[in-house]
Amino acid sequence: LTAADRPYKEGKKLSAAMRIMGFMKNDYHIDVDLFEIFVRSGVYKKYAEEHVAKTQIDEVDEASVLG
Repeated sequence: LTAADRPYKEGKKLSAAMRIMGFMKNDYHIDVDLFEIFVRSGVYKKYAEEHVAKTQIDEVDEASVLG
C-alpha cells in the first residue's frame, strides 16, 4: 500500500494505509489482537520511518484505526 515504486499509482499516505488495515481487521482479514499490538506499540511508526518515503508519512488517528 505504501510502496513508492508502484508503477500504476502513487503509494498511499501512512494514515490511509493504516485506515485500510483497520478495515481489514474489522473484516477479520488480519488478526485483531496482533493489529492492536502493532498500533499501540508504535511498530507501524518505526516501519514507516525506515521504509516509507517521508512525503507519505502523516499523522495516524490510532483511536479511529482501532475502532
